[in-house]
Amino acid sequence: MNVPSAMVADSDWSLTSDLEFVTDVVGEVWADLKHARLFITGGTGFIGCWLLEALRHADIKLGLGLHVTVLTRDPVAFHRKAPHLASYEGFRFVTGNVANFTSPEGPFSHLIHAATDASAELNEKNPRQMFDTVVQGTRRALDLAVEKRVDRCLFLSSGAVYGQQPWEMAQVAEDRSEERRVGKECRSRWSP
Repeated sequence: MNVPSAMVADSDWSLTSDLEFVTDVVGEVWADLKHARLFITGGTGFIGCWLLEALRHADIKLGLGLHVTVLTRDPVAFHRKAPHLASYEGFRFVTGNVANFTSPEGPFSHLIHAATDASAELNEKNPRQMFDTVVQGTRRALDLAVEKRVDRCLFLSSGAVYGQQPWEMAQVAEDRSEERRVGKECRSRWSP
């Protein structure tokens, strides 16, 4: 894969160049999303915002006709944070908590589950609540997928499942046995 020169030099970086790069690299796969109806949890978080940026860019550039419903705890706060995403015609925001949201109306072809409370403070002070959010949120997303007969599901996770990555290691291989240990962050999530 060739990385555009604009991606190499920090001084030349722009969000637009990143979005162009993603749109180009994904290439023909975007056609599989033509007129897709996506339901996304966690779409207003750090990764979710970037995902929405990429979907919006591809939708505008390629005329995909996307219909994206995003679950959020606070649509008003998200509108203040990213008004261009919150007001995009292909996106609809519904209020709810990932653990017990009401099913939105209409069919969905795709589900992207990316929601979890990423609060280090909550993880430290109340790991059981963090665990419950993760488990109940995943269960609720799966229930929606069954209810709506969703064709494709994508479940996102954090690199925290691997524990702390050594500084000298550029990437953590999926089959690296030492990294299969549960990291400190996840141990606290999964321990009472």
